[in-house]
Amino acid sequence: MNPLTLVKRTQKINSTEAALGISEEASWHAKYKDSAYIFVGGISFDLTEGDLLAVFAQYGEVVDVNLVRDKATGKSKGFVFLAYEDQRSTILAVDNLNGAKILGRIVRVDHVSNYKKKEEEDGEERQRKREARGVCRSFQRGECKWGDACKFSHDEQSFRKPWMNPLTLVKLTQKINSTEAALGISEEASWHAKYKDSAYIFFGGISFDLTEGDLLTVFAQLKKTKKRSCCCSLLQCSG
Repeated sequence: MNPLTLVKRTQKINSTEAALGISEEASWHAKYKDSAYIFVGGISFDLTEGDLLAVFAQYGEVVDVNLVRDKATGKSKGFVFLAYEDQRSTILAVDNLNGAKILGRIVRVDHVSNYKKKEEEDGEERQRKREARGVCRSFQRGECKWGDACKFSHDEQSFRKPWMNPLTLVKLTQKINSTEAALGISEEASWHAKYKDSAYIFFGGISFDLTEGDLLTVFAQLKKTKKRSCCCSLLQCSG
């Protein structure tokens, strides 16, 4: 939706609520009662954190100003997130400054729920990637020298999980497959069905000399094959 359309829609809602005498508890603002942050978009690229503080401080004490800037150039991207000490100040700012003209530009001011700084989001994403890669074995042995720069998880819960040898995992999977085959387990009831929504596989323990092309050659022969099989021509397997 066009930002100016959002500005007008919010203004219309506010004027309607004022005409009807809607209470604070029943107002649309009440949805954001647990957030002291607001979003301000469409601002001039020349405005600094100090300028924004001067404008918005008239409705309450501002405790955080996050003017989003381009990482490469450091220039403003034209929007900012502000936090007030008192959440009620957000209502005053939205009601009075949404649609206002600052340095010749009409700005959009709105509430923000569940605001997180980009640094926090980046940190959470890094942690998710670490957990996806698995537990750091060096960390488990107390030998990891990478600290926060380590690409693997240092989570204490993961630290307590027992480690299983990769060859043991190979044999365990083979045993499950042979048992299912002997019992005539259907595809729908197979342990594979748990992963029916993922088209990815993990392949570990490969030779360091193998290239992407070599791996493509190995696995491409299983393309569109619906029955279980093994690639004995290039790999050793017990199937």
